[in-house]
Amino acid sequence: MNNPVAWQIFGDEAIELAKKENKLLFISIGYSACHWCHVMEKESFENDEVAALLNKDFIPIKIDREERPDIDRIYMNFVQATTGSGGWPLNVFVTPTLEPVFGGTYWHGPNSNTPQLELEDHVDFLGILSKLSQAWREQEARCRLDSAQILQQLKDFAAEGTLGGAPKTGAEPTPAAGLDLDVLDEAYQHLVSTFDTTNSGFGAAPKFPTP
Repeated sequence: MNNPVAWQIFGDEAIELAKKENKLLFISIGYSACHWCHVMEKESFENDEVAALLNKDFIPIKIDREERPDIDRIYMNFVQATTGSGGWPLNVFVTPTLEPVFGGTYWHGPNSNTPQLELEDHVDFLGILSKLSQAWREQEARCRLDSAQILQQLKDFAAEGTLGGAPKTGAEPTPAAGLDLDVLDEAYQHLVSTFDTTNSGFGAAPKFPTP
């Protein structure tokens, strides 16, 4: 298999590298039997152009959800809460302090064979990478501000009841539709303290930052 992406292991070294270079981490979570994980692997992660952009502007990390269900749970809650759906592969862009900025599930590759009618939008993964790279480079402060605002909205929604969503087309469904933002926040705080980061909040913007 030709996979030119320079995948890193989730841990102190990768996080410190992201801080040093001030880059977003791209975290892709999946499992061996996940059909759409293999599709995205073939369409995007084995694509030289995608890999070049991932390696240049991001810190790419791949995680097996069966090995790290704690991380999977945190970011699945985030994606479900901000997009209304969830599944695998679970893909999130996070700050060097582990705050989610943008996330989703399967995004089609530059030369995808997936019929367009099955796609929710026409922006491929390469386009998403380009937009996130530009947003972080030109509007880092806005990205962080949006994250804080969305977090507060999610907490407000959680106080009113349970959030949930249907699985997205082209992604393995999640085992439960309900969300518990208190659990998400508690788990995130634990994750942050584990890696001794300086920012104790977390949030996410379910869209690309705009002026």
